[in-house]
Amino acid sequence: MMAVLIMRYWLLLPFLSLPMIEAYAVESMPDNRRNWLIQQGILRADDEPKYINKLIYEDSPYLLSHALQPINWMAWSETFFAQAREDERLIYLSIGYETCHWCHVLAEESYVDESIASVLNQNFVSIKVDRERRPQVDQKYRRALENMTGSPGWPIQVILTPSAKIVWIDSYTPKKKLQKILSVLSHKWQQSPASIENLATLQQEQLLPKMVSSKTTMSDTQYQAEYMQVLKGRRQLLRKEQRGEGPRFLRANWLLSLLDEYRQSGNTDDLEIVTSQVKQLLTSPVYDFIDGGMHRYAEDGVWRRPHYEKMLYDQAQLLRVLVRLRTITGQAQYLTFAQQTVMFVENKLKLNIGLYASSLSALSGGTEGSYYHFYGNKLPKSSIWQENNINGGKVLSLNSPALPPTASLTALKKLRHINTAPGQDSKAVLAWNALYLFSLTELYQVDPQAKLLSTIQLLASNMSRYWKEGKLQRIIFQGNPSIAAQPEDYAWFFLALTEVHWTIPGFLYKQDLEPVKAGLLVASEGIDWSNLHQDSELASAASVVMQALHQVVDYSSTVATPLARRVRKEIMSNFDALALQLNSSNLLLNWLPQNNRSTSFIKPFARGHGVVRLKQHSSDGVMLEVELEKGWHINSNSPLRDVLIKTQVTAKNTLLKVTYPEPLFKLLEFNKQPLSLYEGLIQLQVMFESASIPKSIKLTVQACSINVCLLPESIIIQTAKTFK
Repeated sequence: MMAVLIMRYWLLLPFLSLPMIEAYAVESMPDNRRNWLIQQGILRADDEPKYINKLIYEDSPYLLSHALQPINWMAWSETFFAQAREDERLIYLSIGYETCHWCHVLAEESYVDESIASVLNQNFVSIKVDRERRPQVDQKYRRALENMTGSPGWPIQVILTPSAKIVWIDSYTPKKKLQKILSVLSHKWQQSPASIENLATLQQEQLLPKMVSSKTTMSDTQYQAEYMQVLKGRRQLLRKEQRGEGPRFLRANWLLSLLDEYRQSGNTDDLEIVTSQVKQLLTSPVYDFIDGGMHRYAEDGVWRRPHYEKMLYDQAQLLRVLVRLRTITGQAQYLTFAQQTVMFVENKLKLNIGLYASSLSALSGGTEGSYYHFYGNKLPKSSIWQENNINGGKVLSLNSPALPPTASLTALKKLRHINTAPGQDSKAVLAWNALYLFSLTELYQVDPQAKLLSTIQLLASNMSRYWKEGKLQRIIFQGNPSIAAQPEDYAWFFLALTEVHWTIPGFLYKQDLEPVKAGLLVASEGIDWSNLHQDSELASAASVVMQALHQVVDYSSTVATPLARRVRKEIMSNFDALALQLNSSNLLLNWLPQNNRSTSFIKPFARGHGVVRLKQHSSDGVMLEVELEKGWHINSNSPLRDVLIKTQVTAKNTLLKVTYPEPLFKLLEFNKQPLSLYEGLIQLQVMFESASIPKSIKLTVQACSINVCLLPESIIIQTAKTFK
């Protein structure tokens, strides 16, 4: 910690006044930017701004909100380090996002201040980063901030040497303190750059230690032991959070892993943890039962004080948890909240290009959360909800996880809509839209409504907007795709499209999948995974890429498989799996292929050329829908030759009555005698003749094309308690 102590000593030096210099001015403001700034209330229609910097050209509401500041901001690029080296100046790096409250406080206090701008413009190369556009940059410096302070958060401010080593890093800093830090460090850099460089070298090693590659391969026994330790850690922390301090987030991936474990082991403790967590959320002010959807987190540990941002990815993850609980418990309430969450996303986040905005701001008319507050005595009383006094207003929460009647919701919405609505970050992030598509598809598997199917198909179609000149982009803002897609974008896009491809009959998305799969493999090669393994509200980039690569290996052609295996090994070799901690546990959970697919209702087989769908009509039985791509077939339940593997449905300790369809008798080129086959879409009606519903059923098939017969497969499908 010597480097940190030295740095703090320097910051005690007296503030040094430096002369003002003018900010960089662009020649003209694009019309679409002027209109956007006016719409957002940043610029008056009859005004000309005093300053305009280079951020005016960026496709990001967050960056544009800083475009009229007196600082010579530049957006992140790989070239600015070269400029800093050429000018021999320090780098001031500021990372935030549009709906971050403290990011805007910092901007309003410091970034509009001309004296701070003077110091930055004369002595620094100033870089602004929207963390949602540049997740790898954000994750690197968030890791460093966590190592420095123990509690990472935004905004993130970093001062770097021209060689990209960290001199100073912090989150929100009051204006006077920031002014002193900038002035002292710039003076020290001018007087003794070598001493600053030495300090930064020491600090870099502490804040961003290099990962040590694993030299061993885990055995199945070692993996299972680590896996169980991860689950134990998740259980303990989730229970502790129910009694602890804030902030408190929905740990959706943790809840999903416990539900998967419950399905395997039957451990009711896992189910109880999840149901109690979700009940707490749904009956708290953090879940907005009026408009639908959840706020990003609670400032306290018992979900009573919301932080009012609403993120697209949180709604997507909440959907996944609710759908899984619906299928496990059979309780309709979870489906009701899932449907309301979808309505919120459709009403509040959908853009005119058919994609979805990244978030709604915590601010409403300049005040945090005021849109969600009721004021005065006009609020109707009800036994269904309770009033929570927060910041001078009343925020409602449910008394039980059941929505009020439609008439009550309509009346509450009418009262609420008097308030100023929160601002929207209207950029559409590829990974988050893909995650939402994935979640909608899982919802459709248990709630196959025609309207939901139309929403899925429209979103899947509009995802093509992210392609620009043959390359996939991460962001769309004002109709313009920009910023090369990151590995996590490709991974979520691939996972979502495959889920849609296998869920909707007809194998409609095969052509869309191929370029995404190819791009995933290219984008994932040669990546420094050391900053991409830690989970946040979302599973880490490394873990979701690992999940996608398993799917490529399991369900793709032999051409793609070797490259996918190599990239997968590349990720694994960056880590000693036995040393992975709880904050990177999603990577460990996705370490092995068998943890790849947790959905119960869709089971691909035949290297992805076939799929089994579970459909249930009553407690007496289920229907299996088997679909094969054109050119592929399976043997019928009564093949004409004893050596052939017959299609068969069985269940352990349960008698089944299976109605198989009439086979197709067909003469194929590789056989001199006709074969008894199933092709296309096949339905198998399965009735339970025992009193109890089996935990799972097994479908045995052997898939063949005209060129190859694959090995026989046993497809295990877990039955659900109820679904339409």
